[in-house]
Amino acid sequence: MLPRRAAGFSLLELLVVLFVIGMMVAMVSLSFGGQSDGVALDKEALRWQARFALMHDEAIMRGEELGLKFDQEGGVEPMRFDPDAPAPGYEDDPEGPKGAWKALDDDGVLKNWHSEPGIHGALRLEGLSLGQSLIPDDAFEVEGSSQEREKRLTPHLFFLSSGEFLPFEICFFKVKSEALAGLLDFSRESRERSILASNDPSQVLSRCVQGHANGYLDRPDSSDLSWRQGELSW
Repeated sequence: MLPRRAAGFSLLELLVVLFVIGMMVAMVSLSFGGQSDGVALDKEALRWQARFALMHDEAIMRGEELGLKFDQEGGVEPMRFDPDAPAPGYEDDPEGPKGAWKALDDDGVLKNWHSEPGIHGALRLEGLSLGQSLIPDDAFEVEGSSQEREKRLTPHLFFLSSGEFLPFEICFFKVKSEALAGLLDFSRESRERSILASNDPSQVLSRCVQGHANGYLDRPDSSDLSWRQGELSW
């Protein structure tokens, strides 16, 4: 009489089952990838909108002019306008013009923040006269290298103690996950930027926030701002 086979699965059978399960999980992830990407983008837009609202409220409560300076990596630095500080380039001249923007490095409420990985942005400014009125006309007429002058740049966005701010539109972009699936890190970034530049709505999701001069913030249903069109993009 032949011995009975022990109950259970062979190693090969288990590998086949794991492979099938892995394929099913991958298919489900791709099917719902657009939804997950959209949720992540909505959360990011709401996070930035909340930060803008905080800047607006703090400018009013503090009675100070505040600003936000962006970099090309998605980082944001809050700043304040000090009307008594020497203007850039006149630090050693007690009789020189006054007024300079200072970083809020040690502020307990307004802190630096950064865009989430995989989410890109573009900023479009609607007008500059409001912000430029806070800066002496000759504040930047000093000699120096381009690097030195760059350090004296004012914020991109201004939030005034009056409750007004510089009108702007900022849009956030995310390439759909399935468009980048299977790519290694060194090729993923170049592919991602190529897709962003194409502005293909079938592969790129976007969400926008608009700021109006009266201090009102909203989320438009659509926008003509693409990733390459902003005064600043990352």
